[in-house]
Parts: sequence; structure tokens; C-alpha cells
Amino acid sequence: MPEPTALWPIVGIEATASRLIGQVTALAAGDGLVIEGARRSGRSVLLRRLAWSLGVEGRTLAWIDDAMAHRATAVATELADGPLDFALVDDAEKLGPGGFEH
Repeated sequence: MPEPTALWPIVGIEATASRLIGQVTALAAGDGLVIEGARRSGRSVLLRRLAWSLGVEGRTLAWIDDAMAHRATAVATELADGPLDFALVDDAEKLGPGGFEH
């Protein structure tokens, strides 16, 4: 029998994810929202959950993860695909000055 893998649930993720989806979908065009929290607090998990939920609703979005956030060409490519409902950026501080000016 395989050894069980320990899972670390994010306490209260359902309620938090629902509030986040509500806040994001209420944003006006061009507005932004920042998910703040300590390192390893679950910010990326919430952002992935948000991306999935928006995608299921048929919303168009660009997903920029922390691995590509520091590369301007990768960001520009993601945002160039046409009109988007949302641009989700994991570790947005890596974008640097002018990173959201697209």
C-alpha cells in the first residue's frame, strides 16, 4: 500500500475564493486588485483558483505566472492575444516599472 501524501489545506479557502471572485468580477475596466499575504500563505493557490473559476464562466484572461513575470516579452505575448476580461499576474512585483501598461 502506498504511503499517504500529506496535504496542507488552506483553511477557509472556499469562503476566501468566493469573496475574491466577487471582488474581481465587480472591478471596473482598467482597475486592479492585489492579493497580499506572507510568502507561502496561499496567494498563488487563490490566483489559480480565480483563473479556473473565471475560465469556467467563459471569461477571457491572460495568466502570467511567477516564472514568466520578470520577462517583458513573455508578458507582452500573453497580453497581445486580443481583448481580455482579466490579466492575472502571480508575483506582479516582478514585472517592474510600467509592467501593467499594456
